[in-house]
Amino acid sequence: MKSIKQMKPTIAHELITMQMVEYITKGLKGGAQFRRDFRATFGTVGTASRAGMYKIKNSRHKLRGRTFPNGKPIYVYNYQPRIKIHQGHLEPDPKKPYEEYDHIHDDPRIGNFISGDVDNHVNATIAHEIAHAVFSASQHRGFLLTLPDDWLIDNSGHGESWQAIYGVLRDRFINPYVEACYEYA
Repeated sequence: MKSIKQMKPTIAHELITMQMVEYITKGLKGGAQFRRDFRATFGTVGTASRAGMYKIKNSRHKLRGRTFPNGKPIYVYNYQPRIKIHQGHLEPDPKKPYEEYDHIHDDPRIGNFISGDVDNHVNATIAHEIAHAVFSASQHRGFLLTLPDDWLIDNSGHGESWQAIYGVLRDRFINPYVEACYEYA
């Protein structure tokens, strides 16, 4: 078995990530900015118990040589949507079902599934985190990402709005290749 430091994401992981981001943001107001600023990290991030994380990274920098009339520097703010997929979740056990949170695990669209292909497990984790990043960006004051009205249902982390975004990604990139699994192991 490879050690964690030896395992690396494949080009396929990075490619499917960018395809998902392109697919879910295409045609949305602010989608081009989201795609330009989006970053994904695969590797040793957080703890092994967390498959992935998402956040909007705020950074600021001074405009060189530019100041307000009062002499204070002018800062430019940059908001980057980011996801991180933990190294331990890049090689899941394909004999076990992909498990989602308790309140959605029985949902035939976004719940648990069985697949003999580890890429489907990894892709579902990627889709899960991208759904968080897209929803978070739509709620963030630094972004102009506008979601369709039927996606804006609530404001919670794994609520109906997130589920709508995640469902679109699962329908396109994962569900055609897996079998729903309603037994929670």
